[in-house]
Amino acid sequence: MSEGETLYLFLLVFYLLECGYFAPRGAQAFHSAFGGKCRPATSLPIFEGRPGVARFANPLPPLGRVFVTSSSPLSFSPEGLIAFVPWWPGNPPRREQTGKILAWEEIQEVATIDREVRIDGRSFLVADSREQAARVAADIAGLMETAPVKREGAIEKVLRSRTDSAAARERVAAWEQAGADHRFLANVLLLLLFLGIPLTARHYGVEVMLLPGLAALLVLTGLTLFTFRQAHRRLYPEERGIRVKNLLLRAFAPPALIRAPDVLSQPLLAGFHPLAAAAALLPRDDFREYAAGVLRDVVHPLPPAAPEDGAEIVSWYRRLLDRELRRLIRVEGIDPEDLLRLPVPTDAGVRSCCPRCLAEFTIEEGECSDCALPLVSLPRA
Repeated sequence: MSEGETLYLFLLVFYLLECGYFAPRGAQAFHSAFGGKCRPATSLPIFEGRPGVARFANPLPPLGRVFVTSSSPLSFSPEGLIAFVPWWPGNPPRREQTGKILAWEEIQEVATIDREVRIDGRSFLVADSREQAARVAADIAGLMETAPVKREGAIEKVLRSRTDSAAARERVAAWEQAGADHRFLANVLLLLLFLGIPLTARHYGVEVMLLPGLAALLVLTGLTLFTFRQAHRRLYPEERGIRVKNLLLRAFAPPALIRAPDVLSQPLLAGFHPLAAAAALLPRDDFREYAAGVLRDVVHPLPPAAPEDGAEIVSWYRRLLDRELRRLIRVEGIDPEDLLRLPVPTDAGVRSCCPRCLAEFTIEEGECSDCALPLVSLPRA
């Protein structure tokens, strides 16, 4: 193997590593291999119970797209907040939650350090992403300063904004428009680096194409960096530090620059509940299936539904979330009650099912082996 071939092998391995992305176990990733409609990313059983999942985006043109979002790790009520939520997007076991409780009057200062949310200098919870931590801290700070008599309405307003599917669609449309030139150039850069330059060198010789190839690579890298900066400024105007960091890291690494569109898309919907993101990204039939799972998880949460301390806060917030998710589903033209309707068994031996995961059982009574919830009798055809 020549030195040039070794170099390209190294660049290829580096690029394939850049195609990977990490989604915390409590997050929901939506991806599309070739830029069309998305689908929810699933996890292999070997990853269940682990802190997160490494997944890989499509490495070939047109590169596809990846979005990662999470539901809030907090439950609010007019009286206080608790770092506990009973719903869980995947299979058990649920991630560990601190269960720390605070009354609004006890809070003096809220800050974040990367994914950690700190209240009055002490760690309160670790969010799924830096963006989520910033959003949670902003919610706490805003509600903390709200007058007690207005706090219930303020919480409802916060949750309504997180479950606004129309706003999520507008955000995706803004991403489509702002990042179009950058995504195009990233694909051209991929073709130049891994196809154009090697084929030209093989046909005409390295000496002939070296300077033209480097010049083309330099110009294309500069244009791609410029379009990334412009798109990032439009989508994340307050994230100057992250923008500069990405520009510096990718300016001298074309394989990493090819994956810069993922930097624009992954946190795009971090401010929305996964169901609002699903409404903006999934085809209608896929959204219907996804919404059914989300709604069943809220209506029939994994035990324990709440810790002994803070149960009233969790219960209040769960009722509010249930109401807002049903509103979102109705806005999308679907009846929530249809999603909660139990299936009619096709096998004559099936007697019951789990109300959360819909696993079927041949026994009349008992509990689901996965969800630990009481089984419910199924209607007969």
